[in-house]
Amino acid sequence: MKTFLLKALNVEPEESGQAIYLLGQGFWMGIFLAAFDVGAVTLFLLKFDETTDLPMALLISGVIGIVVTYLFSFFQTRVSFKALSMVWLILIVGLTLGAWYGTENITNEQLLSNVYFGIFTLALPFTFLSLLIFWGSFNRLFNLRQAKRIIGGIDTGQLIASILALFGIGLVLDVLPRTEDLFLISGFAGLALFINFFLMSTKYKLVVQSAEGTSNLQRMSIPKMMKNKYIFLMGMFVIVATVAAFLVDYSFLNATAAQFPAEKNLGAFIAYFGATVVIFSFLFQTFVTDWLISNYGLKVSLIINPILIIILTGVSVIIGTTLGYTADADQFIYFFLIIAGSKLFIDSLRDALDGPSFKLYFLPIDATVKFDVQTKIEGVFTAFAGVLAGGFIILLNNFDLPLIVIPLVLLLVG
Repeated sequence: MKTFLLKALNVEPEESGQAIYLLGQGFWMGIFLAAFDVGAVTLFLLKFDETTDLPMALLISGVIGIVVTYLFSFFQTRVSFKALSMVWLILIVGLTLGAWYGTENITNEQLLSNVYFGIFTLALPFTFLSLLIFWGSFNRLFNLRQAKRIIGGIDTGQLIASILALFGIGLVLDVLPRTEDLFLISGFAGLALFINFFLMSTKYKLVVQSAEGTSNLQRMSIPKMMKNKYIFLMGMFVIVATVAAFLVDYSFLNATAAQFPAEKNLGAFIAYFGATVVIFSFLFQTFVTDWLISNYGLKVSLIINPILIIILTGVSVIIGTTLGYTADADQFIYFFLIIAGSKLFIDSLRDALDGPSFKLYFLPIDATVKFDVQTKIEGVFTAFAGVLAGGFIILLNNFDLPLIVIPLVLLLVG
C-alpha cells in the first residue's frame, strides 16, 4: 500500500517520510477547515441578516486576515518557521475550542451573538494561516527540483482529504445534537494537525532550499513591492480576482439562506456543495490543467475564469430580472441554481487552474524574497481584497439596492 501511494504521488523512496507527514498535515487541515467553515457559515446565515450583516462580517474578516498574514510574513524572517507555525496553530486550536465552549456555556444573548459573529470572521484568516503553514512546510521540505515533481500529487492528496471531510460532515450533521459541535470536531482535528506538524518539524529541518543550498530569507516591504512592475501587476490581479470571488460568495450566501431556511438542510447543503466544488477542482486539475498550460500557456489559463464570470453573471442577470431574484418569487429556484452553478464553476476553476498557473509566476522572483512576496500577495493582498469587497457591498446597501445589482457589478469586475 505504501509503495503504491508513493508511486501515485511520484515520490522517491528517500522522500517518503516527508511526503507522508505532509499528506497527514493536508488530511487534518482538510477536516479542521471543513468543519469550521461549514459550522461558521451555517450558523451565521441562521442568526444574522445576510444582506446587511454579511458585508460587515466580510470586511472585518478581511481586516483580521490582513493583520494575521502580515504578522506571519513579518516574523517568518525573524524566528524559525517551526516556532512561528506552532504558535499560530496553538492559537487557532485554542480559539476553535474556545468558540465551541462559548456557544455551549454563554447565556447572555448579546454576548453569544457576538461570539457567532466573531466565529464567522475567523474562518477566512484560519484558512489563510493553515495554507501558509502547509505550503510553507512543503517549500521547506523539498527543493525546487523535488517540488516540481511531486507538487501535483501532494495537492491531490489534500483535495481528496477535503472531499472526504466535507461529505463526512454532511452525514454527521444528522446525528450531531447541535451544529455548534462542528467546532469541537474542528478543534480536535486542529490538535491532530498541531501534533503532526510538531513530529514532522522535529524529524525534518524546515529550511528554504535553493539550487545552491539553503537560502537566507529577506523581507520586501509592500511599498517596494509596488515599485516593482512585475510584482505590482501580480498583486493587482489577485485583488481584482478576489473581489470578484467575494461578490460571487455574497450572492451565493444570500441565495442559499433564502433557499434553505432550516438549520440541518442548510448545513448539509453547504457541506455537500463544498465537496462538489472540490471534486470538480480535482477532476479539472487531474485531466485538464497541465494540458491547458502546456498547450496554451499561462496567459490563456488565467483569462478563462474572468470570461466565465462574465458569461455566467450575464445569464444570472437575465434569469433574475425575468423570473425573479427574491425568495418570494415563484421561480426563485432558477436564480438560485444559476448563482450556485456560477460559484461551483468559478471556485473550482480558481482552485484547479488559477492557483497552479499563478504560482508559476513566483518562480522568476529572487529566492531570498520570494517567500515573503508570496506570503504578502496570497495573504495580505487577498485579505485586503476582502476589505474592499465588504466595504463596496456596504456602500451599495446604503443605497438600498436589490441583490441583482451584485451580478451587474460582477460584469464590470469580470
